[in-house]
Amino acid sequence: MTSFQFNIMDAAGYGYYRVWQERAYLLKLAFVPILIKFACTIAVFSLDLDKNVLRQGLIMLPSIFAEGWVLAQFLRTLLKNERWPMPIPEVPNMSLVGGLLNRAKGIIAAVLVYVLLGMLAYFSRYLAFELFPSDEEIESARKSLEDSQLANSSGQLAEDTDGLSQILTFFSFVPMVLLVLGVIWTFRLMWIYIPFSVLMPVKSYLRAVSGFMSSVYMLILFLASMVPATFVAIMLVRVIYNATDGMGESIVMLGNFVSIFISVSTEITVGLITTTAFAWVMRGFLPKNKECLNDFPSEQDRYKDQ
Repeated sequence: MTSFQFNIMDAAGYGYYRVWQERAYLLKLAFVPILIKFACTIAVFSLDLDKNVLRQGLIMLPSIFAEGWVLAQFLRTLLKNERWPMPIPEVPNMSLVGGLLNRAKGIIAAVLVYVLLGMLAYFSRYLAFELFPSDEEIESARKSLEDSQLANSSGQLAEDTDGLSQILTFFSFVPMVLLVLGVIWTFRLMWIYIPFSVLMPVKSYLRAVSGFMSSVYMLILFLASMVPATFVAIMLVRVIYNATDGMGESIVMLGNFVSIFISVSTEITVGLITTTAFAWVMRGFLPKNKECLNDFPSEQDRYKDQ
């Protein structure tokens, strides 16, 4: 069974290219969702919930809905050439009504799946914090083991304790490796809202992206699409923190608000870029209009050369 492979740099490049081309449309589309996410993020910090993952997820739920709506709307633009808001004639015919219902089903399905994935991500983080020891707990256990070894009067007992710790470390390492491999394989499920936006069956999607290496390619594409925009945002936030440091409480607070707004805007922008990149690499099997996703200059040049 062959893996789902593609040109990673072309896909990431198309994500940035198309989002930049649609910047005016996306600004209108994402303005209110950005404000919703900004308000939810401020609420998380104000209520001191940054370490309570489950409550944090509940507070962020409206923003996940809003972000899912933005991505679903843009996916319909990318794959079906539909733009928000859809114009409705005064006397609609049956075919138009059917098209609007199909569009609504795709958007609702994509939003609900995106929200489910978002809540699962928060729950997974909660389980990770609960199941795996923190750095403080690991350091405390190490010191306890060292103290017990020093307290042993017999050197053989200390060696036995050291050997037992090595065995336990090995048996804890194996499940960790298996867990990492499982997480990599399931990475393809993070993007299942894309086929849902055009009502593609789940079995067809999983068949199209079969093979373990498919998830590896998708993981690399995610990093290639996410890192540049995130790096620029981090640099901007650092400049703001350095510029407002020591300038009074009100200025520092203003700088924090601006930094959070930049972070929130970047998260939604990265979501649009990565979604566009993944939709582009899936264009071969997603149900879409023929003229859609054919506007990348490098692709046009390549077809001319052939």
